[in-house]
Amino acid sequence: MSETDQDFIRSLIKRNRYFSLATIDGTDPWIAPLEYISDDDLNLYYFSPENAAHSHHISDHQTVAITVFDAVQPEYEPAQVMRIAGVQAVAQAERLSEPYPNLVANQIDAWQLPMPPYAAYKITAAKWFIPVLKNGINERLEVPMS
Repeated sequence: MSETDQDFIRSLIKRNRYFSLATIDGTDPWIAPLEYISDDDLNLYYFSPENAAHSHHISDHQTVAITVFDAVQPEYEPAQVMRIAGVQAVAQAERLSEPYPNLVANQIDAWQLPMPPYAAYKITAAKWFIPVLKNGINERLEVPMS
């Protein structure tokens, strides 16, 4: 049985630890590589200093973009249709407050994070996309996850 696009996204999110978070302050974009943990609903959680640029951006602009990808990609061959081992999402970001979900509270304890100056954030994707190559052209396939 071949892997469905939904299975591909779930597997990629579970086997990776880092994502790129794109935010905006209203004028200027910013992108940050961050370590994350995820739950079964594909929400991503991360911890960041309260004074980080992306933390300030999210306080005013909760719509963000993320990407998660494998650092090693398969070799591309012309005329091949293939998924790139990565996903993109348009999402909503929110700063969490106590009481934290168990997954987040357990990670705070495991990493011994001082809260503050760190804060916990949740990313909830509204739309998921898989980048694909078709005959040398980059395209993006939207994948409904519900």
